[in-house]
Amino acid sequence: MLTSASASALALAMMALVSVSVSVAMAMAMAMAMAMAMAMAAGRTRGKPPPSIGPPGTCPRAAARHRYGLRAMLVRASRERRFARRTIQEP
Repeated sequence: MLTSASASALALAMMALVSVSVSVAMAMAMAMAMAMAMAMAAGRTRGKPPPSIGPPGTCPRAAARHRYGLRAMLVRASRERRFARRTIQEP
């Protein structure tokens, strides 16, 4: 039969094994989370180069937004000119 010393040693070994396995599981979970985050970040770009600092033509969505902004500016300017032409300019 097991003596009290061997039983306590067995319990100690079991506890050490459990703590090691828990720490390994935590490390694996952390690694999986990191890998998932990396994969998600890589999947977002999907083969495109990272957006460089430069003119707004580098990113198509930003370029479209920029074009829209320019168009809105031009429309506003022409509307203001038309309104100024219509109104009577007195000194």
